[in-house]
Amino acid sequence: MAPQYELYSYFRSSCSARVRIAAHYKSIPLEYKFIHLVKNEQQSTEYSSLNPSQNVPTLVVRDSDDSNKKEFLIRQSVAILEYFEDAYPNAPKLLPEDVEARAKVRELVNVVACDIQPVTNLKVLNKVRPLGVDGKEWQAEWMSSGLEAFERIVKGSAGRYAVGDQVTLANAVRDLRSLGMFRTLFASPSHRLGLFHIEVFGHLHHPNLVACSLHLS
Repeated sequence: MAPQYELYSYFRSSCSARVRIAAHYKSIPLEYKFIHLVKNEQQSTEYSSLNPSQNVPTLVVRDSDDSNKKEFLIRQSVAILEYFEDAYPNAPKLLPEDVEARAKVRELVNVVACDIQPVTNLKVLNKVRPLGVDGKEWQAEWMSSGLEAFERIVKGSAGRYAVGDQVTLANAVRDLRSLGMFRTLFASPSHRLGLFHIEVFGHLHHPNLVACSLHLS
């Protein structure tokens, strides 16, 4: 039998969304545990023991055939994406076969995961706000510069999707809220439809969306 997966997630987390997108695309079932970042649930003793970085997502992998086998934990979203790719070779692939195309996908993934996301997440915002920094302006500045870099790179690789005509991890990592900034990928109706169909799942189809939305204060 296939392993059982439990994903610790937050509905507004783009890092969690990319995992949900990939799992949905590959038809990998996930069970959810919800960590409310605004309420600092990630700092609890229980969750910190699972993820010392106090971030989401965390993927718990359990052997469905052997209850005595130790759980396997993956605590970074890109590592989870790569794990899904390796563990499910017969599922729809999110990394191309061509070695140069694979490198390009990973380049674009890292523009988001390494250049944009770390400096715009809640942990950093909570540190800079006491210094008189406007959080929204901070996020907008770093997202705009990072996404502009993404846009310039993707001009050389885009087909129907970010790298050629195949859905890839580069499509999974982008934040749905910023899709309008990708002029190259939104040049035609077919691009818009394809991207929206894939990526809307990650942010809007989340089991605790309504519950969390009612408790954001």
